[in-house]
Amino acid sequence: MPNTKYKCIKCGTGISASSHPTIGRCSEGGGHEWVIDDGSRKQYKCIKCGTGMSTNSHPTIGKCSRGSGHQWVS
Repeated sequence: MPNTKYKCIKCGTGISASSHPTIGRCSEGGGHEWVIDDGSRKQYKCIKCGTGMSTNSHPTIGKCSRGSGHQWVS
């Protein structure tokens, strides 16, 4: 099985693995939030606080400075 590139959308760490990673401590707290890093990334922005993120799948994590979680739009 060929390796796939993955990237943590919290800290930006990248790895290559044969299956979706499920372990690892993130420098941003807790565990990593891995997405496939195929190079086709989209820009997302939280409509509550304005924080921006570039990723290839819809972000689902992150605490918003305006309370609760971010509300991401592309």
